[in-house]
Amino acid sequence: MAAPTWSQSEDEGVSSQDEQETNSREHSEGSESALHDALYLKMTELVEFLLPKYREKQPTTKAEMLSKVIKEYEDQFPEIFSLASEFMQLLFGIDVEEVDPSSHTYALVTTLGLTYQQVPNSDPARYQFLWGPRAHAETTKLKVRETFLRDYRKDPSYVPYLSEEATSDEEEGA
Repeated sequence: MAAPTWSQSEDEGVSSQDEQETNSREHSEGSESALHDALYLKMTELVEFLLPKYREKQPTTKAEMLSKVIKEYEDQFPEIFSLASEFMQLLFGIDVEEVDPSSHTYALVTTLGLTYQQVPNSDPARYQFLWGPRAHAETTKLKVRETFLRDYRKDPSYVPYLSEEATSDEEEGA
């Protein structure tokens, strides 16, 4: 059987089509990555908004979160809110619970025995989380680190202090 013969123009057409498909795929992957990055940024902004609410024991509403944090990403609110809630629970041991479904009001409550306190003599004020006995019994810093890195696709070098502390705690059997 003779191999099919291709003219130069047919080769160029195939090559051009392959390049268009590759460029389209790369653009799609780039768009997905950009959207993921934007959602991750909004999730971290929402966590930063919620932490003072937790510290001050103030409830918040969906409307407040949308107007002060989410803004133009309103269509992605369920995904951003879900990520932020999971992050708050896994990293800080704080659950975001809906206390009034009719007004979409949420309260932030401790679940892992963590306490949140101001670092003494810090100016400006800084805060730290202290792991209580319940937190140590229910999870480890290494598990929190692994979840954080897995869910948010970050290299361990992105959070070196967390990596070093979690590893040393695991080696000590904490």
